[in-house]
Amino acid sequence: QGGEIKTHETAFFFHTGPQAEGRRPTPYRVAEVMCAFHHPLFVRAPAESYLQSGFFDDAATYDPKSFPTYETLMQGAVAKKDDNLMLDIDKSEEYGWRNFGDTPAHNEFDETGGPHTGRLVVSHFNHEYDHGYGMLFHSLRTVSADPVLSYQWWKLADPGIVHQSDIDLYHCFTDTLRGGVFNGGKFAHTSHGVEVATGTHRSGSPSLTWWGKLNWPWGRGGSPESGHFDSRGMMAYYYLTGNRRVLESAMELAELVYFKITRDKFAQIDQVSRDAGNNIQVLTDAYLLTWDDKYIAAIEKAIASTAPEKQWYISEEGRKQNPDNQLGGFWQAAICINAVARWTAVMEEKTGRAYRPGKDYVVAYADFVSRFLAGGPEHGIYMSWSPARGGRGDHGPWTYRVADVLMYGHKYTDSPALKKRFLKAADDAFAFMKRRYPGSKPIYYDSKYHTILAGGGHEYTFFKRYGRWLATLPSD
Repeated sequence: QGGEIKTHETAFFFHTGPQAEGRRPTPYRVAEVMCAFHHPLFVRAPAESYLQSGFFDDAATYDPKSFPTYETLMQGAVAKKDDNLMLDIDKSEEYGWRNFGDTPAHNEFDETGGPHTGRLVVSHFNHEYDHGYGMLFHSLRTVSADPVLSYQWWKLADPGIVHQSDIDLYHCFTDTLRGGVFNGGKFAHTSHGVEVATGTHRSGSPSLTWWGKLNWPWGRGGSPESGHFDSRGMMAYYYLTGNRRVLESAMELAELVYFKITRDKFAQIDQVSRDAGNNIQVLTDAYLLTWDDKYIAAIEKAIASTAPEKQWYISEEGRKQNPDNQLGGFWQAAICINAVARWTAVMEEKTGRAYRPGKDYVVAYADFVSRFLAGGPEHGIYMSWSPARGGRGDHGPWTYRVADVLMYGHKYTDSPALKKRFLKAADDAFAFMKRRYPGSKPIYYDSKYHTILAGGGHEYTFFKRYGRWLATLPSD
């Protein structure tokens, strides 16, 4: 398809003479070397050396004794023997030159109303929510305590990120549709509620007449959009391997995001959502690679566009004027807020000064979560809330990501009272997850459930492990 590439790697072993050498014959010398090409040595430094680098934010090494529920959920996708990501790949036969490396969503069922309604369908997931990054992250944080577990994660991450780089991105620079806002973008997963059939890894099913349920606020269409962008996994993979093809893909995506925001073309920064959060993440990683100041203005434009003071629910006056307004699914906002928190750390390290736009942003949202969305150990974080009705439901696997909002607020506030309140709400959120998922056996449901989990909870586990934050700068 247009804009699709496929990377092939070829290894050569130049040898002379018979396979047997010297006095001790090795009759399969060539075969052994060729086998080693397919299974190269797996060399890693201690886990702490990676996590203390700063690239992975605040992160603690694998610790099932201190965080049993967190680890059973995080590691269950490979540690659960009879149900895991590898078995899901086998069941869906996610192999072949185009599919290899992807993980099927395995949470999609036929919703057409036809004779196969309710049947599990194959759905290409395209590593939504940067599952490749989650795989790499857990491969590195487990490497010292459980090298076998670490290697299992790597065997998923390695082909997974290369697949994303090759297949899931639109490698084109000349498409003029909608003013060029799709060039270099990442496609979403395939459509909800229908069998992928002959569809590829682009978000539409074989035709719009068999579209399923994947509809956007701006209408139907399978073209790239920021709600499904991510590049952090690709960047981490590049730093670990030196694979420049993957780096080029990550930077193609960054240049598209920069173009969209600076030209106001389908910018997707008008809401505190995953759209804006993904944009900020992509530009943050481009800045960390290049230190090009052009990215600063684009990121700060996204921060200003999603500022707390623009949200009706942040101020007392806004809540009084909108008693019946419904705020739902704060996990989307969490993706954006956590991206701003990461950018704040980058700017403070770069400039040596407190980064007030980011600190004030994060603390304001954490204050709201702790006052209105915190549901105690019974609910963790409410899924929906209105001023008149209060909170309802819970965030399930998204709880850890919203807990990180609270912990980033704890990190960046100078107020002891706020620190205490934020930590209490995060404690309750983790207690809720322990109540929801009791026991010590690995837990796994499907790829989507796991990628939601894999990107959250690291701020809380870090602080609980070490009792402090890495150096932060006071606001004054």
